[in-house]
Amino acid sequence: MGHYDKFYKTVVDETLFGSEENIIKSAPMSYLKEFIVERLKTIFHAVAENPRELVNSTNSPLYLLCFAVGNEKGSKPAIKIATHLLKTI
Repeated sequence: MGHYDKFYKTVVDETLFGSEENIIKSAPMSYLKEFIVERLKTIFHAVAENPRELVNSTNSPLYLLCFAVGNEKGSKPAIKIATHLLKTI
């Protein structure tokens, strides 16, 4: 199963003119957060486990604020600080 199949599904609707295929988003935001964190872990030394969802005035998600560290030496304090900041903003 590819990544595309994890996020979208094809739905067949019957209309007056026959069958119509529609592609809809099927993954919730929580799954998207997990997916992005796991992908970041394949590249960076450490990743904060609590990305922050940034929304607009109608509460629709716009961005996912993530924090990742590439330097092994500074990763523990950096992740500790980032985790705290992501909780408080």
